[in-house]
Amino acid sequence: MVISDRERFYKSDKGGVIYLLPAKNFSHNEKKGLGIYEWTSRKNVIPLAKLSFPSALEAMQNFGVKVYFVNKKQFKNFLSLLGEQWNDYLKNLNPELP
Repeated sequence: MVISDRERFYKSDKGGVIYLLPAKNFSHNEKKGLGIYEWTSRKNVIPLAKLSFPSALEAMQNFGVKVYFVNKKQFKNFLSLLGEQWNDYLKNLNPELP
């Protein structure tokens, strides 16, 4: 995750909730939405668990997301890259530590 404004992010980070859902009855359509990254169910689903986090940053880090805070120039440069170039760009940056 690349974020262009650390101060604004921290001010607006109110946390959130992640719901763990059973896999049964979920499917995806590779030609719709986010393809294999978007799974839906036509049936009602009862969550298996609810994980609350006081901070979105904390939640991302707990689940292995590397968060990079960059300045506006770096962010603009990052957005100009093709997807396969992102990892090379991020190798030169240090992720936010928990």
